Amino acid sequence: MKIIVVGCGKIGYTIAKVLSEKKDIDVTVVDNNPNIFDKMVEPIDVIFISGNGANEKTLIEAGAKDADLIVSTTNADELNVLCCIMAERLGTKHSIARVRNPEYMLEFNKLWKDLGIDMVINPERQTAREISRILRYHAADDIVTFIGDRVELVSFKVSETPEYFVGKSVSQIFDNNMGILLAIVERENQALIPNGDLIFKESDIIWIMGRPSQIMKFFTLIKKGPKKGQEIMVIGGGKITHYLVELLNRHTTKANIKIIEKDRSKCESLYEALSSASLERRCLFIHGDGTNEELLIDEGIDTMDACVCLTDRDEENVFISLYAMRRGVKKVITKINYIHQNMAKSLGLWLGNIITPQ
Repeated sequence: MKIIVVGCGKIGYTIAKVLSEKKDIDVTVVDNNPNIFDKMVEPIDVIFISGNGANEKTLIEAGAKDADLIVSTTNADELNVLCCIMAERLGTKHSIARVRNPEYMLEFNKLWKDLGIDMVINPERQTAREISRILRYHAADDIVTFIGDRVELVSFKVSETPEYFVGKSVSQIFDNNMGILLAIVERENQALIPNGDLIFKESDIIWIMGRPSQIMKFFTLIKKGPKKGQEIMVIGGGKITHYLVELLNRHTTKANIKIIEKDRSKCESLYEALSSASLERRCLFIHGDGTNEELLIDEGIDTMDACVCLTDRDEENVFISLYAMRRGVKKVITKINYIHQNMAKSLGLWLGNIITPQ
């Protein structure tokens, strides 16, 4: 299989790296920066071509006439769409375009196939969706989705609700009418396939599977569903924040959101974008530095149900997250772009939920 990846930023590099490690896949990377690979920490086994991915000559050189797939991940939505259209006209069988602009996603979602683009990916929107899921399930630790997000596998600690589980058997708590499946019980680093006689211990981690609505009912049953009027502080006002507000606005339990952004023009742009979509009603926009302790205390970080750190700098996100956890915020979500998750965990930082858009 021959695959062309246009744009070697964070997303493009990650896609090219994963694909290059697969058998029988030849990857060609196109980027207009001839020195892009010099900045990469880890080299990848691909063919590199320097040039404009929307240029016919460059695409032909990359093998677009007989390629199976092109994935365009540059920072310009319009360029990604154009690259895909050009490549398919030259003979590439399938195309995937990265489109980040919220206006394009909302207004032109039905037109992508008419343009000949097979799939549109939006890492920022997907990241916001993942954050939204974590906020929806107050007690959840990990969430894995299946069948286009229609089925979820969710884990949570028994210690979060010991009075409901400890000392009771599986058959006492779970029945066929719940609409959820008790999939796995983690105990002392072992995965147990539970039967009806298994007795829960406080150190257990439970994995349940079902439709989101059924899982929500279960968490409400054990009194760990989201409370009404959840107070959420978001540090950083980029595209992920825009999508997150949009998704939280759809929840049945509406959240009150405080957004702190230190770039004034960025803060104003986010307000205008959300105002035009009538999504700002439960939002408070604050122009300020999220690393300023005084500001965080004044804006009530001690009373927050959740803190989501979405700035462009990993160091700031980690720093603010650790501070929020120290202040007693129960649900802390940290966006990390460059620091590897395993490194963050091995440092013993005990960050609650780490999200990586890649």
